[in-house]
Amino acid sequence: MRSKTVEQIAKVLNLSEEEVRERAELLPYATEPFGEWLKNQMQGRFTRASLCAATKISDSAMKNYLNGQTTPDPENAMKLAEALNADTLAVAHMIVASELQQRGTTLPQVPQREAPVAAKLAPAPAAAPALETTVEATPAPMPALNAAHDEAVITAYTEQRLLNLWRRLHPQGRRATLTYIASLLAEEL
Repeated sequence: MRSKTVEQIAKVLNLSEEEVRERAELLPYATEPFGEWLKNQMQGRFTRASLCAATKISDSAMKNYLNGQTTPDPENAMKLAEALNADTLAVAHMIVASELQQRGTTLPQVPQREAPVAAKLAPAPAAAPALETTVEATPAPMPALNAAHDEAVITAYTEQRLLNLWRRLHPQGRRATLTYIASLLAEEL
């Protein structure tokens, strides 16, 4: 990535240039093909014709999406996400991952997370007799912050900000951006 591009992205996202370079090297996780996801989302909710009517996407384009021959351009992806009540960022990730997988790129699997262990609560102590003297109240200790959770929140905010900026682009600019990102990711492998 060009240093001027890295510098601009770092400024917009309020990140260090080094962190932008690190994040740019990350691949999306492997997902089910977009066509399969679309079929699952439509099941029991939409027919192909009704989804075409709801999104104003041509029947031939929808057929190509469902058969896995193509993926939607950014404008149609947003229409599909809206009609299916899906997260637009998740749909964008899935499209990029599908494009990379179609080009023969092997993507990493989603890491398995351990289920959090529920903390057992101790029984409440018996009420102590009231004291006549006043005692300064000390604030309860702050719970330990989960660094992974904080990082996830920051990442989600950053991704949402990028998505909002991307939405401001002309549809051709959005399409070009997705194609460019997919080609960069494919070249690095």
